[in-house]
Amino acid sequence: MSDNQARTTGLREQVRAARLRLADSAADLGILLRLLGEHAEAERMLRRAVEIYEADRRTQPTSSRTTQELTWTPSASTPSSSAAARQVSPPDTTWPAPDGPS
Repeated sequence: MSDNQARTTGLREQVRAARLRLADSAADLGILLRLLGEHAEAERMLRRAVEIYEADRRTQPTSSRTTQELTWTPSASTPSSSAAARQVSPPDTTWPAPDGPS
């Protein structure tokens, strides 16, 4: 492999890593927005994270990192340092409960 090819490969890997960090950040932000009750914006950010992960999966079909992110299921309502594309659910319109605090 020539120096130019090695440099190009290195740059591609850096771009991929940056895109995955962007997806992780979008997923973390989506979780935080959901916790704050900003459901529409949370959904937008979570969908963006999924789009980035899916695009990476198409270009890197054997990547266990992307597979892990796309199959992640939440066990807590807090963002993690290894953020993943969280399932987007419609906002809970039943809160507060009719007999609960207003």
